[in-house]
Amino acid sequence: MVLRRILFSVILGLGVELTPAAAVERTFKQNFELPPGGTVTVDTYRGGILIEEAEDRQVRTEVRVELATEDEDEAAKAIEALKLDVSASGNEVRLQARNPRESRALFAWEEKKRIELTFRIAVPKGATVVLSTLDGSVTRRHRR
Repeated sequence: MVLRRILFSVILGLGVELTPAAAVERTFKQNFELPPGGTVTVDTYRGGILIEEAEDRQVRTEVRVELATEDEDEAAKAIEALKLDVSASGNEVRLQARNPRESRALFAWEEKKRIELTFRIAVPKGATVVLSTLDGSVTRRHRR
């Protein structure tokens, strides 16, 4: 009987873990004019980076921030802790993401609280691109 209760509890617990979690998602977009010979730099502590070729001199940036929570207040605090800088200066467009809260070791149960980042950037042909992510992938999408 005790074994049956333990098995039931384990199965019930697995069912809760396998249920997809709701998420709060925010997208930040900005466009910049990039002079010929300019540089686009992405420097992030985590997140996937998707690079596409732009048809004009515009750098189009889109940063998607996703948190595994339904709680808007918790999401707002987490986004506020994220140090996201998307800016242009001279002939460089720079995207940088840091998060002091996530730059330390996390316990396994805190893993769900991590912010998921996705960078999507359209870059003019001929621009120099410098990419750095500690935890994520880099993908280049070719135009057809």
